[in-house]
Amino acid sequence: MEHKKSLVDIASEETNVLGFLGPVEYKYDEEFIVTIESYPISNLPNDLAQWTFNLVKRNVREFYKKSNDGWNPREKLDEMREPHARYLIARRKNDNTKEQDASKGQQQDCEQKLRKDEHARGKGLGTFLMRTMEDLGRRWKMKKSMLTIFKANTKALNFYYKHLGYEIDGISPSLYLDPKEAEEYDYEILSKDL
Repeated sequence: MEHKKSLVDIASEETNVLGFLGPVEYKYDEEFIVTIESYPISNLPNDLAQWTFNLVKRNVREFYKKSNDGWNPREKLDEMREPHARYLIARRKNDNTKEQDASKGQQQDCEQKLRKDEHARGKGLGTFLMRTMEDLGRRWKMKKSMLTIFKANTKALNFYYKHLGYEIDGISPSLYLDPKEAEEYDYEILSKDL
């Protein structure tokens, strides 16, 4: 009997997940033009892997420290190195510093996480990267885009709710559990149908 490959397996084998979009570029103005590159975790250069971890640490460590689970750098690194992890790296055009912006998506369930560098904030790049991730999800026939976010991160919650149209998913503790039990959880799982 022949084993039929899952969408996750098929997507994971693709070396250039952005290929169907052609060259991907975002232009805010003449000073801020970025190109987007795609890397499976197996091909992510060490310097970019370290940079993405540092960016995550800089952006969410304080939320983790205040959470029920706390900050554990080893667990976060393990999560970021999951076999199906894909990274989109946005670099300023003609800039080799690499420190512009990063977005990670796991094709496994089209979960998306966005980590933004200060240089890119307020320029629409986060929206562009999230919409690119959603396009990737549609291309690979994913049913929805999902992400996990701390309730205390109200700025990001508003961004996902109001700007991108995400909603609390049915598996999020606040919808899935009794209200009293759900109070123990300091995060929400958001989703958007693709």
